[in-house]
Amino acid sequence: MTEQDALQILLVEDSSADRTRISRLLAHQSPLDEVAMATTLQTAFDELNKRSFDVVLLDLILPDSEGVETCRRLCEAFPMLPVVVLTGVSDEDEHSVAALQHGAQDYLNKREMNGPLISRSLRYAVERKRSAVDLQRSERRYRALVSATTSLVWSTDGNGCFVSPQPEWEKLTGQTQEQSAGRGWLEAFQPARRSQVNAAWATATSTGEPLDFETPVFDAATNSFRLARVRGVPLRTDAGEITEWVGQLTDIEDLHRTELELRRDERLRSLGTFAAGIAHELNNPLAALWSSSEAALTRATHVTRDGPIVECLDNVVRSAERCAAIVDNVLRFSRSGAGDQRDGNLERAALNAVMLTRQFTREHGATVEVSAEPGLPRIPMNSIEIEQVFVNLIRNGIESINEGAEIRISIEKTLDGLQCSVSDNGRGMTEDVRLHAFDPFFTSRLDQSGTGLGLSIVHSIIQSHYGSIEIESTEGAGTTIRFALPGSP
Repeated sequence: MTEQDALQILLVEDSSADRTRISRLLAHQSPLDEVAMATTLQTAFDELNKRSFDVVLLDLILPDSEGVETCRRLCEAFPMLPVVVLTGVSDEDEHSVAALQHGAQDYLNKREMNGPLISRSLRYAVERKRSAVDLQRSERRYRALVSATTSLVWSTDGNGCFVSPQPEWEKLTGQTQEQSAGRGWLEAFQPARRSQVNAAWATATSTGEPLDFETPVFDAATNSFRLARVRGVPLRTDAGEITEWVGQLTDIEDLHRTELELRRDERLRSLGTFAAGIAHELNNPLAALWSSSEAALTRATHVTRDGPIVECLDNVVRSAERCAAIVDNVLRFSRSGAGDQRDGNLERAALNAVMLTRQFTREHGATVEVSAEPGLPRIPMNSIEIEQVFVNLIRNGIESINEGAEIRISIEKTLDGLQCSVSDNGRGMTEDVRLHAFDPFFTSRLDQSGTGLGLSIVHSIIQSHYGSIEIESTEGAGTTIRFALPGSP
């Protein structure tokens, strides 16, 4: 017996004979153990509050407490303390079992006790309590880690089925436990991707390889599908059988959007430099082509107003005009930084754009309405460029429907500036078109000779004004483009 094995024991027993007998047994078996005495539950509390003990030997029948209530009160007051219950009956009774359920580590029969038995029971009780405390701490750390992480932690059986409650999954997806049970969780993924998710699981469960894929999953908080990364690893028996899968589901929607924005900005800068060089090189020969074709057309019409020559020359002139407009748009797109910015009236810029597009609006049978919150402040802006923003957005909205376009422009104050939305009743955008709408030269109107520069120029101008812009669109239900510009510092 070493000094490290010695225990500080509190014996809570009101019978003098039992106290003497138990003390002698302990002294004979473990001479280094130190035993303190208490005859009531209250005096036991007093002793425990004065000093620390390794374990308590507790009689359930005391002058101030009887039965399992004695154990419950002690364990609740000192939850980290190991307790061994003393009982006077020969068989396992309901009080002994209930004491274990209320926190005791073991129980001993007074009539059958001997030195080795009591010593072993006390040391086992200390070890079991220490293990239980360590496990509780580990579980608390695990729960804290799960709460702190932005990822959702999930688990399934070896076949990829939910068999236990998944509260975080239910909170994210809105699925009930009954809905997600088994492989019901598959319904929370985007319908178009479910076959891929199912295939990934089938491969993982058959090969035992870790899971790792990205797919949209329904988010109940936003009532939308958000891109998530799913990872999982199998847990195996010693024989290699997969009994469980555990893993994480991480929302990467915002990260994905940010990466797209960064890649788009990089493409914008690269294409801007490239486009500016080409546009400048094209300007001189294009101007010569335009002027020469106009001169040839004028001379030809003096000879005849009809015929293939006049028709061809007219086509050349119109094509040259279109090329000149494209080059002008490319140069606008490639400019870095806004021009001279002075305090300007955003509502006035919108109304000027409506006047500039009046003929285009009439030709297409469209209507444009402008509404503005009263008392809008003036903000730093290049009025010419902001008018170009409105012109491009109005034309885009009108071209989004064959006839009868309705364009609504609204302007309102925000905490740090102004916000404007331009809405149309057109055909809307698919998600892929929406994500690429600001990319230069990207267009969904190739059959209508779209250049794909209108929204790129809008995006570039708003960025040069230190503003932000976003698109809200549903296929078949119109589009709203919303941009915000900061006010004066």
